Amino acid sequence: GYRQGNNLRHWGFMGYLTTIGSGGGKARRGVGGPAHLVEIGDNHILLDCGEGAAGQLQHLNKIVEISHVIFSHLHPDHISGLFCLLQNSIGDKRTAPLEIFLPEEGIQPLWQFLDAIYLYREKLRMDWFQLILTPIHTGVLIENKDISIKAWNSDHFSQDMDKKKNPRPAYGITVDSETNRLIYTGDVSSVSCIEDQLQRNSSLLSEGFHVQWMDIVATARKHNLKKTILTHLHSSEVKEIEEFCLHNSDTFIAVDGKQFEW
Repeated sequence: GYRQGNNLRHWGFMGYLTTIGSGGGKARRGVGGPAHLVEIGDNHILLDCGEGAAGQLQHLNKIVEISHVIFSHLHPDHISGLFCLLQNSIGDKRTAPLEIFLPEEGIQPLWQFLDAIYLYREKLRMDWFQLILTPIHTGVLIENKDISIKAWNSDHFSQDMDKKKNPRPAYGITVDSETNRLIYTGDVSSVSCIEDQLQRNSSLLSEGFHVQWMDIVATARKHNLKKTILTHLHSSEVKEIEEFCLHNSDTFIAVDGKQFEW
């Protein structure tokens, strides 16, 4: 099941997933860009940070709790909320470091853009908080007593004509606790690229824009997943998916502010 996001305390190894933004590349009024907050123990990890994320995180009083942001890839709908997140982190007097994982090709341009909007690297470090930009890579990104987070290659850009000359990296994310697993697809071009991550009784957070949502559901059921959460959908299909979810207890639709146990 799910519950509306609020200031919940998390005990033991129970994991929570809050949809911060469920939209996609085509902006919709009242729907944020892709962003999902994973929480377990003292871990507060943001997967992607689309437009409007800071507002939703402020509403939940989560801005300064976030320790890491992980970008699945560098499309604007997945990263455009970062700048307001940083500005609000300063306004809320954040002092703890914030680490951002992103494709290496984006690190230098991001530092340059932060300079252009007056979020200078040295000023961040000296006057506000330390911002750490770390190249994302396949394998383990974060690991502690409560959680292990790893990245794996997505096939999102597999159809690019220019992929040999200018390969664009894209990643999915798998989050493991002591007893549970959550898989976040990011954007994918096929369901086949996620199957290696699927384990019985795990939960799947999948986009349904670049792949058919029914293919995602069928694949999840083939692997006996306990929960499939669909996000990043075609607006024309939302009503159909909502109706499907009403009659299928293993499938949910992500809505901004909705919280799930995983």
